[in-house]
Amino acid sequence: MGYTLLAIDTHYVEEQFSFFKKHAWLLYVLAVLLIATGLTYGVHILYQKLSHKWKKNEYPILKTLMQALYWPLVIFIWIEAVSISSNSFIPYINFAVVQFLEKVHKVSSLILLAWIFIRFIKLFEHQLLQGKFKNQTTDKTTIQITGKILRVAAFTIFSLLLLPIVGVEVTGIFALVSGSTLTLGIAGRDIIANYFGGIVAHSDGHFKVGDWIYSPDKDIEGIIEYIGWRSTQIRTFDRKMLYVPNAVFSANIVVNASRMTNRRIKDVINIRYEDAPRVGKILEEANAMLQVHPELDKSRRLALHFIGFGPFSLKFELLAFTYTIDWQEYRDIQERIFLDIIKIVTDNGAQIALPPAVALESMQK
Repeated sequence: MGYTLLAIDTHYVEEQFSFFKKHAWLLYVLAVLLIATGLTYGVHILYQKLSHKWKKNEYPILKTLMQALYWPLVIFIWIEAVSISSNSFIPYINFAVVQFLEKVHKVSSLILLAWIFIRFIKLFEHQLLQGKFKNQTTDKTTIQITGKILRVAAFTIFSLLLLPIVGVEVTGIFALVSGSTLTLGIAGRDIIANYFGGIVAHSDGHFKVGDWIYSPDKDIEGIIEYIGWRSTQIRTFDRKMLYVPNAVFSANIVVNASRMTNRRIKDVINIRYEDAPRVGKILEEANAMLQVHPELDKSRRLALHFIGFGPFSLKFELLAFTYTIDWQEYRDIQERIFLDIIKIVTDNGAQIALPPAVALESMQK
């Protein structure tokens, strides 16, 4: 009896052992997936804790790196889990399929690495644009330019590394590119000119986002809102959006009004011929007023000059420079100076000259 029970127990154990031996791959896969799940959860918990700890503007580079790594790392864990799990099937799979799977694994790993790098550049650029770093002096245009160049460079490098893995000869691509360059250059010369114009605009730094520019050669004037590789977006003063191909900036004169140091007041004033005896006194008082004016730059030329004899009046030229470059303040200062000059002229018993036709019409009335 006891022998029979022992035989039955032994037989049961052998059956269970045989079952687990036959289905060992299933246990292997389940273990790998369980480990991958645990690693994913661990990465998520670590990410949450560090995000909470670095909630303020502390350790911005480490925070950016952590954000760039999070999703690629999670995906990498599961790619590796699938890759390790598939090892149990290798003896039953065709060799060509095994090679294909290895190639897919290499390609996916390289893509994830490129994603981390490009994602880090993008997030770091965003941090700089938000001014998250102390003592930051680099302008937004330079940050955007550098970010674009680094992303293009990263994409190019990883593409060249990826092509040999998928079986594409890089030398053949270089030959194809060099052979088609002339054709593409002729067909897309305007596009190429715009891109080269964008490179010049980025590298020369003649203007940046926020600058007021205008062109005396083209009907272009406004505030720059975005500098792209193909075109630049300018907000005109009537609030319209102007899209200017970058080639325009290479072929035409562009004035950056935001970089002026002063605003100039320049105008011609006409005084009647019968007021000629009073000219000296008017010039003396007007120039004295300009020299003591608190809103005019004394290091620049400030003067009211008698410049000649007109057909119906004596001609005077006013020249002055304001400290401010703000448009509204400049207009207010110019208005006050004009009113002061009118007062000086009238206080000396003189009058601003009228054109003969206007004067005759006034006399007839």
